[in-house]
Amino acid sequence: MRHQEPTPARSARRRLVRSLAAALASCVVLGFVAVYVVAPTRTAFAVTMQSTRRAPTGPELVYGRVTGPTGQPIARARLSLSSGGRTVASLTTGAAGTYRRRLRLRRGDYTLVLRARFAGHAFTHRMRAVLEPGRSYRVSGRLLPRRVFTFLPVASY
Repeated sequence: MRHQEPTPARSARRRLVRSLAAALASCVVLGFVAVYVVAPTRTAFAVTMQSTRRAPTGPELVYGRVTGPTGQPIARARLSLSSGGRTVASLTTGAAGTYRRRLRLRRGDYTLVLRARFAGHAFTHRMRAVLEPGRSYRVSGRLLPRRVFTFLPVASY
């Protein structure tokens, strides 16, 4: 069987299909770019709690810091500790975004709620913990920006 040369019509059709495929791939890439640029960022509220052993006598220490996405302090953030449906303590951050208070706590299950307002939005994080006398508790929060996509897909064709 001999190899036949493509006809001009067949060559034109192949070029058209290739051009359409390239145009479609370009539209897909541009669509990803548009969504990446226009998509709003969401903010996560990450809260950590650390406990350290202190002297067995004296009140417990509850302290921490609340910061924004770039590390700036958030004033008037509020940490509430409740046990058995009753609020035991409420602490509020100052201008430096920190709070510190000595409390007399009984061993037991507590619900800790950290609330902060930043850029017109309210953020709340709730956690349960077993607190014990004679310990220090650091409860800190940080707002973390999250994007819709973590990377921008790049393709070559």
